[in-house]
Amino acid sequence: MKTAHLPTAPPPIASAPFPHQRSPNLLAALLMLLVMVTACGSDASDAPNTTGPSMIKPIRDQAELESVLARGGERLMLLDLYADWCGPCHQLLPVLEAIAREHRDSVSVYKIDVDRNEAAARRFGVRGIPHVAFVRGGKTLLNLQGVQPKTNYEKAIRKYTE
Repeated sequence: MKTAHLPTAPPPIASAPFPHQRSPNLLAALLMLLVMVTACGSDASDAPNTTGPSMIKPIRDQAELESVLARGGERLMLLDLYADWCGPCHQLLPVLEAIAREHRDSVSVYKIDVDRNEAAARRFGVRGIPHVAFVRGGKTLLNLQGVQPKTNYEKAIRKYTE
């Protein structure tokens, strides 16, 4: 009588005492997800409802920046120095959009991509982004770095427009 040979099972996989030792990619993915969720979280009071076309005007190069500053006169300008890859910059955008709408009679809001306009980043002393410069008469009055509560921007607007 013949006996059938059954295929043998593969050898057991050596198990590691901790899950991250088995899958470093899983741990990295979970850590990245945690960072993204934390960076993208926002206070509901700072999440304005913005509809319609953007009130924030882009400044594309140094010549355009100089022209905007020269035309600005005594009107308060907020310059949002940002980068497309910056998560906190994207988080700040709806707040600045709401500010631009709410204060359109007294404030002009512009955005400048620091990757495309390094001279502007140097001019305003950007050390980190997002970076919002409050400018009037061609002079920098205040710089706010990082994502701030909307009230911080509004306090500065009141201070420099009254």
